[in-house]
Amino acid sequence: KVSLKPRNVPVLAFGKDIETSHPCLDYDPGRCVLCGRCVHVCTQRSHVQVLSFAYRGIKTVICFMGARELEAEHCLSCLACVQACPVAALTLKEEFEAVSP
Repeated sequence: KVSLKPRNVPVLAFGKDIETSHPCLDYDPGRCVLCGRCVHVCTQRSHVQVLSFAYRGIKTVICFMGARELEAEHCLSCLACVQACPVAALTLKEEFEAVSP
């Protein structure tokens, strides 16, 4: 019998909640694979960096660099980070889905 889970290895389940502090984006750290595509495209496409990495090691997450109205307008016109995310960890809030380009 082949065991897929090595013995004596603890399962790390952080139970991180969905981050909803941004006015128009939601971030689900449970889905995120920390590829950095969203951070890269946000840095390259805009002069206002909205996304960044926070913490270190196994606690690393993507964070919003503030959630001001100016950033909300900018994010709604861009949405490159949502399109770049391969696992849909970044999503547009439901109330903005009808407004998005």
